[in-house]
Amino acid sequence: MKLYCKEIKILKKQLLYYLLSTAGDPSKVKLGMHNKSSLIYRNFSFDSVSGRLIYDSFTDEELLYLLRQVAYKLGHSPAQGEILWVFRLYIKHRFKKWPYALKKAGLSKSCGPGGARFEKS
Repeated sequence: MKLYCKEIKILKKQLLYYLLSTAGDPSKVKLGMHNKSSLIYRNFSFDSVSGRLIYDSFTDEELLYLLRQVAYKLGHSPAQGEILWVFRLYIKHRFKKWPYALKKAGLSKSCGPGGARFEKS
């Protein structure tokens, strides 16, 4: 399967939509996780060619930017359980450990609803 730059951009925007629309909602962050025929699983999981290509197309800074966007939406550093499962895997695969990614993104390692809050400007 070959994806072109335009298709990758479209899929990245779609992932951003899923990421932000599910953030902080425990009933949605596992959307498509156990359903191999779901759109999210087919397009974004490491088990799919397109998922690997999408992951590889992200720079470190893009992933950290998206992590900051979720933090902004939630008003605190996100815990792993507050993030769409496939994005959580992308972050952990790239940065090895969740706290490492939070630190690189300039976020508090004290995460989740009880963690350090920050003001939305």
